[in-house]
Amino acid sequence: MHGRNSKAIPYSDTELQWIKDNQEGISRKALAKKFNAEFDRTLSGDNLGGLCKRKGWANGLDTTFTEGQ
Repeated sequence: MHGRNSKAIPYSDTELQWIKDNQEGISRKALAKKFNAEFDRTLSGDNLGGLCKRKGWANGLDTTFTEGQ
């Protein structure tokens, strides 16, 4: 068992290319909002974040906490 709680989400080649091309520099939540509008889907930022992590696509955002946050 791989620790998954649900089935894998299918993505078309077009959707995967769009995600790869548009994921840099924005949050996964914002990416999901744009993706859902573009492809009439209902995925969450966590869904797309998991996909990007598996594919090794980093968005380039610094998500570390700094002192005082």
